[in-house]
Amino acid sequence: MSAEGEARVRAILANPVVLSDGRPSPRGSGEKVAAQPPDEGARADAGREPADIGVADPHPAGFAGCPSPAGGEGSFGDEGEGPPSDVGGDPAIVRECASLDQSDTDNAKRLIAHFGRDIAVVARDGKPGGDWISWEGRFWDYACGPSLVTRAAQKIGGRIAAEAEFLGFSAEERRAVAAADAFSADDKSPIAVAARFAAKAARDALTRRKLARWRFAVSSKNSARIKSMLEMAQPLTRKPSADFNKDPLKFAAKNATIAFRVEDDWECPDPDVVRKIARAEARAGHDREDFLTGLVGSDYDPDAKAPKFFTFLERCLPDPAVRRTLQSYSAMGLLGLLAQKLCFHYGAGANGKSVFLAVLAAVIGPSLGVSLPKETIMGTGERGAGQASPDLVRLFGKRFVRIDELKEGEAVREDLVKRLTGGDTLVVRDLFQGYLEFPNVATPHMVGNGYPRIDGTDLGIWRRMLVIHWGVTIPEAERKPFDALVAELLSERAGILNWLIGGAQDFLGQGLVVAEACAAATQEFREDMDPIGRFVEACVAAAPGERVQARVMYEAFKSWAMANAVAVFHENRFGRDMKRRFKRDDRGHTRAYLDVALHDVPARPDLPDANERFSS
Repeated sequence: MSAEGEARVRAILANPVVLSDGRPSPRGSGEKVAAQPPDEGARADAGREPADIGVADPHPAGFAGCPSPAGGEGSFGDEGEGPPSDVGGDPAIVRECASLDQSDTDNAKRLIAHFGRDIAVVARDGKPGGDWISWEGRFWDYACGPSLVTRAAQKIGGRIAAEAEFLGFSAEERRAVAAADAFSADDKSPIAVAARFAAKAARDALTRRKLARWRFAVSSKNSARIKSMLEMAQPLTRKPSADFNKDPLKFAAKNATIAFRVEDDWECPDPDVVRKIARAEARAGHDREDFLTGLVGSDYDPDAKAPKFFTFLERCLPDPAVRRTLQSYSAMGLLGLLAQKLCFHYGAGANGKSVFLAVLAAVIGPSLGVSLPKETIMGTGERGAGQASPDLVRLFGKRFVRIDELKEGEAVREDLVKRLTGGDTLVVRDLFQGYLEFPNVATPHMVGNGYPRIDGTDLGIWRRMLVIHWGVTIPEAERKPFDALVAELLSERAGILNWLIGGAQDFLGQGLVVAEACAAATQEFREDMDPIGRFVEACVAAAPGERVQARVMYEAFKSWAMANAVAVFHENRFGRDMKRRFKRDDRGHTRAYLDVALHDVPARPDLPDANERFSS
């Protein structure tokens, strides 16, 4: 060895190798050296933090696995440990992640590095994270998001094992190995022996680091580690709920993405009218950046027909105008828009309404549609502002909602009807969870053989109701089993989807056109729910300066109700309603309605002087 080389070796030996596991390297004097933080070179040959760790490219699946530790014997100690079998991943990402430490926080960074394009958290107020959502290849899956993200987290242990291949010497260790290599194999001088000892210590330290990384890979597959990894990753992947489903005119089919474009109709014959037309544009495949959280239950085929479905509708709803209303309203299950209506499908039975809704729900699909139990909408009270509402959380990302059948006469929560149809932002939460805020765009459908009860008489509730009366009862000889008929119609899924697309174009161009028969059925429903209004219309007239005692007015209502087979309300309820309609004098012992008079009150057997009494 030259004098210069010998001087370099002596310098290396004078500066002890600091092992990454904190143990000092051996020195001739035997004195210990304080442990120092490992050099970046000890972490990875790349010697840098992962770049753009939250934006991973698609991952090729060609990475082979981990060799035995450098300088080792190919074994993994007495415990028989080896690398986990699930390695894989992009070698470039594995190399970058090798520089991360062995902690739950950095495991979260690994998760994002490997799967960051496919996972996100829908933010909730009051929580550092929210709800996991995952890209499943065609849409962002909210319902299965937690399970898909957990499956991704279970793969991180294998990716960590693969990192061991990329662990390298620190700068000091590299110098020690280089110094030993500078001596010939038969050089027995004290300096050569010391150099070989330092090089062995460096190789042993690297072997221990690789073994530690493999052991950490195994422990990272444990439930506690996975849960901690996911918890640490949530704040790093948080996205506002408003980032999803931003385009209300776009939806995904199984094989394509369809977007509606609304423009002026230049062929409109009336120059004073601006008419709109909507065009449907299809693009093959799906795009993460659309951030759609649903997928209809059908392929898109622009040439598909549905003759059996059309025959079914014509048989059950003979009026073409009613079928148009039904088509446009149903098509809103494809759009992120509301018509501010709740459609009540009404009919006595064996009329096709339940079959239609089952088919519609299947075509729209479970990721865009949801069912709510009738208990959600039943009742007369209002939910408190901070009350948990896990049923309404399920509306996130939905564009179609079916409410289970209500029995005739069951009360409907009018405040919830207004919330479901108003297009406002819903603020909801699960039990013990933070608040989730999102615009409600789920078009509601409700079904029943009889009318539910709506106590409100104001325009605010009745302008939101849309009744479609399924009035044709199918003869028993023509009926098919429910499941068989649904399956037969669903054989035309793609054609039914085209029917919905046509309805969406009609709505976007013309708005929701309500058939006269639907308007009449809705008015009939309203009148049935407002017997006091019908009584007033039949028996009460404006009469300036006149007055009718409150008890006389109530008795007149009872007479009218008995004559018209209407249930008689309690006097207190009658009084509250009438006070909203007419001016009432509550002074003194006898209350009276002012500036009104009774007329044409039916006679009652238990009140023989009714005509004289009511006319006085």
